[in-house]
Amino acid sequence: MYEKIAVPLDGSGLAELVLEYVAGLAAASRARVMLLNVCSPGESEAERMHRLYLRDIEKVLRSRLEDAGSEGSTVESELLFGHPAEEILTYAEKNKVSLIAMTTHGRSGVRRWALGSVAARVARHSTIPVWLARCDVLRETIREEWPERRILVLLDGSERAEQVLPYVADHANLSGAEVVLLRVCEPLSALAFYAPGVYANWEEIAEQTMANQREECGRYFAGLERRLSDAGVQVRWETLMGNVWNEIINYIERDGFDLVALTSHGRSGIARWAVGSVAETLLRRCPIPLLLVRAR
Repeated sequence: MYEKIAVPLDGSGLAELVLEYVAGLAAASRARVMLLNVCSPGESEAERMHRLYLRDIEKVLRSRLEDAGSEGSTVESELLFGHPAEEILTYAEKNKVSLIAMTTHGRSGVRRWALGSVAARVARHSTIPVWLARCDVLRETIREEWPERRILVLLDGSERAEQVLPYVADHANLSGAEVVLLRVCEPLSALAFYAPGVYANWEEIAEQTMANQREECGRYFAGLERRLSDAGVQVRWETLMGNVWNEIINYIERDGFDLVALTSHGRSGIARWAVGSVAETLLRRCPIPLLLVRAR
């Protein structure tokens, strides 16, 4: 369960879009919310303005928690000094934060806060789960409000990828959301079976391979379904065949999810699943928030 939620803010309305979501999550989990603002090198003369800003946001969030009927949630703020991503990560680890919640764009606009900047570095290096929402897409395509109704979990059959499941269960139990487990299997490549005469039976081989993959996924998901159901989660699963990126994005857009959850490393190891592959591609293309959990 989330006991401490860190919310990095930079003074922009884009960054503050996360507050509505955080208020609902904090109220449901009775969490302690920590609002963070960072004075970058060269901004020390603006310290007073930064502190006044944090004080105002504290009042706003407390009001939203009261509106949500929160009992037990608290709000505090901290002004940090240094490089934003590094200070956010250091603070979160030192203070044993349970979740970092932030947007992928802030004060300096889409170009600066796109992946490769603060949000990307936090997502890439955080050992703590990170909730991220894009704000360069239309507001109506993003659900900032709690509770989530449907959560999509991306899995690849590895134990690493399954490390996101306890966090998903927490979200689902707090919100009553339905959880959908998804695995995308890429089509068989003819080149992988290149041999004299193989093409004569290619369709038969491909069909049998896909059937075997679906059967394997069914057995795999049956075990996960039992595990989550025992934890009180409403769950179902889906297996798709095709290009990973296209199938995931199309499925999200078609079926109307509120959150996509995944680990930042999966079956193929750090080099492929680090932000820069699956998670980074989703942050660029996915129209709804992501919950990223770093695999250990």
